[in-house]
Amino acid sequence: MPTGKKLGRALVASLVVNAFLLSLWGAHALRRHAGPPPPTEMVAHMTEGMSAADAALFRAALAPYMPDLEANHDRVLSIPARIASALAAPEFDPAPLKAALDDMRRSREAVETALGQATLQAAPAMSRDGRMNLWHRHGPLHP
Repeated sequence: MPTGKKLGRALVASLVVNAFLLSLWGAHALRRHAGPPPPTEMVAHMTEGMSAADAALFRAALAPYMPDLEANHDRVLSIPARIASALAAPEFDPAPLKAALDDMRRSREAVETALGQATLQAAPAMSRDGRMNLWHRHGPLHP
C-alpha cells in the first residue's frame, strides 16, 4: 500500500501534467481561432532565413500592396463571425453565407495575387537561395 508521501508526490505530478496539458489545449484553441497573422508578421515569417538583401528586395516589392493587405486582413477577421451568424440564424438564408464565403475566397485571392506579383518583381534580383527560401518555406506562395 502506498505511503502518504508517495500519494502526495503522485498528486502533485498529476496536477502538473494536467496543467501542462490544459495549457497546450488552450494554446491550440486560441491559435485555431486567432485567424491569419497580420501582413507584417506574414512577411516577417516569409523572409525569415533570407539574406538581408533578399528580404529587403521582397519587402520593397510587396510594399505597394501592404495597405490593401492590411485592409484585407481586417475583413478576413470578420468572416468567421459572419459565417457563424448565417449558419445560426433561426430561418436559414443562404445569401449571407454565400456572401461571407465569397468574401473569404476573394480575400485569399487578393493575398495570393499580391504575393505572386511581389515575387515576380523581386525574384529576378534575388539570390537563388532567397528565391528557394520562398518556395521551400511557403510552397506555391500560400501565406
